Amino acid sequence: MTTDLHLKLTNVDNYPLTDSTYLTRIVEHLAVFLGTKPTPTDLLGTTPYIITYPTPNGTLGHTVFLPIEESFIAIETWPEDKRATLVIVSCKEFDEITACELIRSYFFEPSMEGVIP
Repeated sequence: MTTDLHLKLTNVDNYPLTDSTYLTRIVEHLAVFLGTKPTPTDLLGTTPYIITYPTPNGTLGHTVFLPIEESFIAIETWPEDKRATLVIVSCKEFDEITACELIRSYFFEPSMEGVIP
């Protein structure tokens, strides 16, 4: 069985959205919470994968992608709109409520909307 968690975070402070090191720690901590490990791959050499891009207002947005043994964790940020999307897809079941509480704390109490099947 697959557990999927798709969250849209809004009203997020700029700091967590623009700091790739902080975002990397989030996906790594979520992997620990899930009781899984990053999956080493030869695709890009290192994990998590980070793609950084300029936004219209001059800040930097990031996509952080961490393949894990059971699937993946990803964060996409839009600092110009103070929002992010976070996705966890895992073949291993996990407590979605606790995951949401952790995610809320990482982003300093943003507004959250989610889809939990």
